[in-house]
Amino acid sequence: MDINNSAAAQRERILAALRVGSLTTLQARRDLECMHPAARVMELRDQGHSIATVWTVDLSTQGVPHRVAKYVLQPEVRA
Repeated sequence: MDINNSAAAQRERILAALRVGSLTTLQARRDLECMHPAARVMELRDQGHSIATVWTVDLSTQGVPHRVAKYVLQPEVRA
């Protein structure tokens, strides 16, 4: 698998996923190949995207529950 794993590419993948629905830390790691999603979300916020964090419990691939962040893209406010 040849995937662009630059920070910019990771931000693009996360933003695309958030435009469709919410995304947990474990989903970002497992499905988007982003090992530090919190940093990418912070960078997206710094770029002006409004992303809420909701704490939730998600299961690892081994079925172990973990308290993780669930990120939700907030609607853009048009002036």
